[in-house]
Amino acid sequence: FPVTISRPGQMKVSPNHKLLSFTVPTSSIYYGFYVFNFDNTTGLITDRLTDRTSGENQYGTEFSPDSKVLYKCSGSRIYQYDVTTTSNSDFIVSKTTIISSTNGLLSMQLAPNGKIYITRPIINSPNGRIGVINNPNNWG
Repeated sequence: FPVTISRPGQMKVSPNHKLLSFTVPTSSIYYGFYVFNFDNTTGLITDRLTDRTSGENQYGTEFSPDSKVLYKCSGSRIYQYDVTTTSNSDFIVSKTTIISSTNGLLSMQLAPNGKIYITRPIINSPNGRIGVINNPNNWG
């Protein structure tokens, strides 16, 4: 995986410190949604899972508090993935759309209260606000 990317998205470490997710928008030749194994002791990062679905301009990513569900913001949609899968094909098949909204879903952040908050553009937008996933350990 290249070190230099012109327009990266978010990168997050799972709450259990074993996985790392990284988004690269489709405007880059290295676009995709990547999940790596992460060794918290050594800092070693190794390949694990990838979704390179064309045309998805992903940016935000976040893990559920139990580190089993991974979320991705992609334009107007939020997707869930099962990161307990061991094969890349099972990872891609686990992809579930949980919301299709107006465009502009951006950063995601797991809060101390166990909820995931999602930003949307506020400047010059009457729809600017913060969204929330209330039960991020749950599917659907």
